[in-house]
Amino acid sequence: MMALARNVFIAFFIFVFLSTQVYAGTLTGKLVDAKTGGDIAGAQVDIYDASNLQVGRITSGSDGTFRQENLSGHYTLRIVATGYTLGLFTADVSTDDVDLGNLILIPQAKIHATVKDNSSSELSNGSVRVIQDGNQVVAYFEGASGDLYVSAGEYDVIFSAPYYTEETHHVSLAPGDSISLDSSLEPTTLDTSPVVQSVSVSLSDSNVSAGSEVVLTAIATYIDGHTEDVTAAAQWDVDGAGALYKPKLIATVAGTHNVRATFDGKSGSSTLTVNLGDVRALSVSAIPSSAYTGDSVTLTSTVVDKYGNTQPTTNVNYTTSCGSINNGILTSQDACTAVVTSLLATNGSINGSVTVQFTKKDTGGNYEPTKRGSSSSSGGGGSSTGSNSSSSSGSSVGGSNGSITTLPASGSVLKLLFSDVAYVGNNVTVNVLDSNSNPVSGVVIVVVMPDGREMSLVTDKDGKVAFVPALPGDYIFKSSKYVISGVNTLTVNEVPLVNKPAIKPLDMNKYNNGTQNETAAAEVPSDMVGVILAAFSGEISPADAIKATMPLWMILGALIFAAAIFFVVYTFMIGNPSSNAPAEQHENAGQSVMVKASSAPQSAPIVQSAPEPAPTPKPAAKPKAVKEPSGKVEREINELEEELREKMARLKKLKEQRGY
Repeated sequence: MMALARNVFIAFFIFVFLSTQVYAGTLTGKLVDAKTGGDIAGAQVDIYDASNLQVGRITSGSDGTFRQENLSGHYTLRIVATGYTLGLFTADVSTDDVDLGNLILIPQAKIHATVKDNSSSELSNGSVRVIQDGNQVVAYFEGASGDLYVSAGEYDVIFSAPYYTEETHHVSLAPGDSISLDSSLEPTTLDTSPVVQSVSVSLSDSNVSAGSEVVLTAIATYIDGHTEDVTAAAQWDVDGAGALYKPKLIATVAGTHNVRATFDGKSGSSTLTVNLGDVRALSVSAIPSSAYTGDSVTLTSTVVDKYGNTQPTTNVNYTTSCGSINNGILTSQDACTAVVTSLLATNGSINGSVTVQFTKKDTGGNYEPTKRGSSSSSGGGGSSTGSNSSSSSGSSVGGSNGSITTLPASGSVLKLLFSDVAYVGNNVTVNVLDSNSNPVSGVVIVVVMPDGREMSLVTDKDGKVAFVPALPGDYIFKSSKYVISGVNTLTVNEVPLVNKPAIKPLDMNKYNNGTQNETAAAEVPSDMVGVILAAFSGEISPADAIKATMPLWMILGALIFAAAIFFVVYTFMIGNPSSNAPAEQHENAGQSVMVKASSAPQSAPIVQSAPEPAPTPKPAAKPKAVKEPSGKVEREINELEEELREKMARLKKLKEQRGY
């Protein structure tokens, strides 16, 4: 029966353990030259998930192999290697590791071209164009000589130079071919070289959502009126809109971008608007973060998509634990701590929260003794709040019992103390100090955000301002009235990637804002060790670590509970030793009582029988009948026997000393 219980428990434990694991597979492969079979080293392998989000970038090793861990799902591999055509491959990775084996890249053909005149002199002001299908320029260079890489096919290679007649060579190339071409240009009295008059750029779609694919096209118009497609040969600048794989652009950065193409010294551009992608998180900020009763606090909600783009939104529903909210303005007539929650109207599971502290004024209109300053108390020199007059050196804030808190005079020097590390979506607190390192309350600090917008914050009674940054980058602090010395810039970082080489960074905003969607739930288990390490290293707070790993803590609790149940069942099934040897335990108990009562006159017979109890535990055979494999009962009996002998010996010695 015991063996059966043990086997059942082991099977149950293994089942629970395996069922709670979230596995991620590893993707491996090797890049091979289609013509020579040789390894391709130094190739760039970009990995995109099913929604076109780039989740990894690796470089093939000297043996052509590559490896990417922590993948689960359907992926597209875009492989770029010098001298090879673009490689596109797909892979499905589940709980098992996937080896793609040899991935064949087709080598491009190489054309080494040299521009020479009819006397074999090189022309440094020459140029070479490789044209396919009549008007599509697929390769181009300026100068006397250069290397051009093209796919297998038929091409016209055109040599040009000012005051020379153009020369065309028709070539047919196979994969991996390498040829050299020299021109023998005839001079002319006129400049007959083609001159590009303009370049125009067109987009397959000029208004897209983040994650969309846009096809780019560049057309060169020559002075003689003919046109050529120079998309492949042009130099492109996509203004940081995303990843470029000519002729395609994967747009991932929200905003308005100027996509520019340059060819033969001429440029053209087109405007691309990238809108917010799928919303994954919501952050809320309150300005100011603390106020007095009756004062107004402005609430701002910002949505964040899966590419990290942010955008303020009013399409939210606010709730508060105290006070009231009207059109994004929070007020309270009572002193309280307001916990404000913002729910995205289109998806209630995406939410964020912020805390605002309201402090009550006394009945005379003054602030309580422990409170001073508010969002409405700052201003020009000489202004005051309350029934007291201002000091002559600058503005002041009234206090209860007639006290006045004087603000620094205009032009005074202030210092700022920042948090060591700041992350998007986490609360940031800044201490404002005067030249004597004392906190200053009631002063207005202007914060310039990375996108150029400004917000005004008022220091609280402890000389602090707080806000929740929604954008990564530098936040610049300034004041129109005071001089800020020392460091006035705070760099806010993206949430750290805590489990390298993890594909998807763990987005703490989803946990800070209560958004534990399916994606978040899938990320947490594979990141638990990284989260714990990050908490110990200080990269994230312990509270964030607990939130992020909550599912696994719940699983751990369930396992402990299951183990406790097993222990109870196991103990019950093997039986209670006390029921197997009742006579023995009663005997031991009686002896123990008699030892404790050794000071009584009746204890004399105990001394006489002291040597006898030692063999009495012999019924140890009874526990043996239980077939306890560990011998635990026998050990306990031996220990009790030894203890009883020692006590009886001490009792005998004491009686002898006292003359009994």
